[in-house]
Amino acid sequence: MLGFPGPPLKVPVGFVEELLERGTLYTKPRPERLKVGEFVQVTSGPFGGWTGLVKKTEAERVQVLLSVFGRATRVTLGSSQLVHA
Repeated sequence: MLGFPGPPLKVPVGFVEELLERGTLYTKPRPERLKVGEFVQVTSGPFGGWTGLVKKTEAERVQVLLSVFGRATRVTLGSSQLVHA
């Protein structure tokens, strides 16, 4: 519902049913399931385009080893920033 200060505006029942019939609700695409030991590519952020090795996964965060100045550096990224390499 949209409105301004005051009571909420009424929305006709038929309008809501028509919206539901037009299409499905938008759902965020699920990120790929990544496993420890897999190589991944970073798709966005300051490390976009870099390739690394998955060291740990937890919920929507993934720890990846990237080679920074020739040294393995552990970086925590969002799983939506990664794809299989």
